[in-house]
Amino acid sequence: MKTIQFVITILFVCFYSLCYSQTNNDSLKQILSSKSFTLIEDYNGDWGDYLDTFTFTVQQKKIKIHWKNPEHLKNGKDLDILFPISELKNLERIFLDCLIRIKTTDNKSTEHIIYKFNNENQKSIIDDKFTMECHKEFKLWKEILLLEWKKQENK
Repeated sequence: MKTIQFVITILFVCFYSLCYSQTNNDSLKQILSSKSFTLIEDYNGDWGDYLDTFTFTVQQKKIKIHWKNPEHLKNGKDLDILFPISELKNLERIFLDCLIRIKTTDNKSTEHIIYKFNNENQKSIIDDKFTMECHKEFKLWKEILLLEWKKQENK
């Protein structure tokens, strides 16, 4: 009897984990494919904290990105840019890949980042759980965003 209960418990835990993981990925994909959504990067670390807010709005074949409180800009202004809509697929890949790495990594950090995605109907949260697995790739993506913004500003 105890063996049966144990097996049922294990099956339930595996099923629940699989469903949660799938739901989280599906929610994230749905949010990133919506006409408008927000991404909040909430960083807490050894060298201070920051909160960056990105608002994405699809405009025909482009995506308008409004970056509020960008740490990289020293002028205190928000950043507004038009970016190819294909960049949303890159953003999706970054976060779906890091979700997998968060679950499988042995990396430990004292820094903590929470990524909050939401649109009108859904919310999805990626908690890096002190691994910093999303940070490097998302930081590179933000640097590309800044380079493109500088090009657009100089036109």
